[in-house]
Amino acid sequence: MITNVGARSIRLAFISILLFSGCAARVTSIDDGQPSELSEDMGYLVLAIDERSQFQSIMMSGEARVRISSDSLIEGSNYIVYPLEAGDYYFDSFYVTSSFKIRLDEDNWSVRIEPNRLTYVGHINVSILGLFSSSAVKLSNRSSEALAFLEDSYPQLLNEVDVAYGGPGNDAYLEYVLAQKYPDRAQGAATNATSVLEVSE
Repeated sequence: MITNVGARSIRLAFISILLFSGCAARVTSIDDGQPSELSEDMGYLVLAIDERSQFQSIMMSGEARVRISSDSLIEGSNYIVYPLEAGDYYFDSFYVTSSFKIRLDEDNWSVRIEPNRLTYVGHINVSILGLFSSSAVKLSNRSSEALAFLEDSYPQLLNEVDVAYGGPGNDAYLEYVLAQKYPDRAQGAATNATSVLEVSE
């Protein structure tokens, strides 16, 4: 039998292996019907990719190293919902194809996963000009769309955990909407901003 302490030690050891070996955990979105019991230091990443055709994968670093690929996205949508160790992360590279990688600025692409919450970090969009001669990658806050998606696709999970915005900036609108819809819950501070990185290859 594995005790709670033993299970936590195993999970932390696994995360340490990922960090120090340079390997990245491959992400697969959960279904709404899956068990939602999380340890106190776990939360859910909620992320959207605008164009599947311009996206192969994106790498996240921080509490763990995570690789999100086009296969990670929920079928029929551009979203991913995935449990992660709570804490600070940043997107470090975006792959349009296997041979076209865009490095991202840690200062402008930092996100925070809140414990025991669905943390929406933003919508990622990439614009390409010419034959990959230049590109612009943007992380923008479209929290109203994300909340509508969660209400439609994850009603069970949404009833069990709170929602927070973990991207750059402030989002008083999301905080206000959540307070109106779920007045009995204590929502965290929300945020609202857009991070843009111009890259020329």
